Amino acid sequence: QLLYNKMATFSGYEAWEATNSSLEDSLYQDLNMVSIFGNFDLGKKDTLVFVKIFATTQTGLSDLQLSVDKAKHWIQEHGLFEWPPLVVCSCCNEENAGDFTGDGAVNLLDILALIAYKYNTPPGPPNSDCPELMDPTGDGAVNLLDILYLIAYKYNTPPGPAPICPS
Repeated sequence: QLLYNKMATFSGYEAWEATNSSLEDSLYQDLNMVSIFGNFDLGKKDTLVFVKIFATTQTGLSDLQLSVDKAKHWIQEHGLFEWPPLVVCSCCNEENAGDFTGDGAVNLLDILALIAYKYNTPPGPPNSDCPELMDPTGDGAVNLLDILYLIAYKYNTPPGPAPICPS
């Protein structure tokens, strides 16, 4: 009720949250609903951030968009997160990192596929379904270091570090 009354009489934006967990329209209630009804595929090190923007206007759609843009700017100024989030989705995870071919195993075929992709003329085919799997060093570039990294991981004794996903 408190939030409804605020939005019915307010135009623009303002940073606001209910802090009383017993209120029906509180921050806690709303996040509980998002958590229950959301469909999230999170990795072990992922963080889920919820940002609510309640924007109102009494003068039309363009003013509403201006209010939303001002709220986004406020979020950026306060360093809550990048807008939009930099990493929306990734198919790479701890279990499949370095699996260039996407066959379920990191092996010699992945090393050969990386070599073909980088050095054949014409280049070998990329992994277009999940390009992150082509970067076992996780540095954001596909190059000779990725090939050497996989060779060390598979054939050194002791093995080199396991492939990782780009961050």
